[in-house]
Amino acid sequence: MSEWTHKNIRIVFVILVLVMSGCAGAKSNLEIAKTSTSQSELENLISRPSVPMLRMHVAANPHASSGTLEKLASDSDASVRYYVAANPNTSSSSLEELANDSVSRIRYRVAENPNTPIGTLKKLARDFEPRVRCGVGVNPNTPKDLIEKLANDVDPDVRSCVAKNQKTLRKK
Repeated sequence: MSEWTHKNIRIVFVILVLVMSGCAGAKSNLEIAKTSTSQSELENLISRPSVPMLRMHVAANPHASSGTLEKLASDSDASVRYYVAANPNTSSSSLEELANDSVSRIRYRVAENPNTPIGTLKKLARDFEPRVRCGVGVNPNTPKDLIEKLANDVDPDVRSCVAKNQKTLRKK
């Protein structure tokens, strides 16, 4: 019985070493996901469905192409979609798609993204979640008429966000 236990301990040790080696590799992949400018490296990382952390960091990478971000816009992981919605390289068509997301924090990031089309901002200004309307209120590209409408929102937080918009600040 003790021989069997010693063999198992060796097997567990070998597996542990292999897992730890994989973690070191995952860390380097994480760094690639965060900082790489190579679209082929980023595309390779998003093809790993079992590692949402890598896809999340690719989505947040300021060098990710709109094509890569378009693929990630329909990711099953909400955190990945969240970072796609916040990325300045996300295409207007992907932002329009994400504006329909069931997760309000994703719609919020779409609302505050400066690349969000005006029509999408108008739609999000009617969102039932105050924080989404707040995102529209702080977006520098929100049209003045929409800013004026949100300035009279029933929610005080939305009105506070509108007050922070550059279009509402008085010039001295």
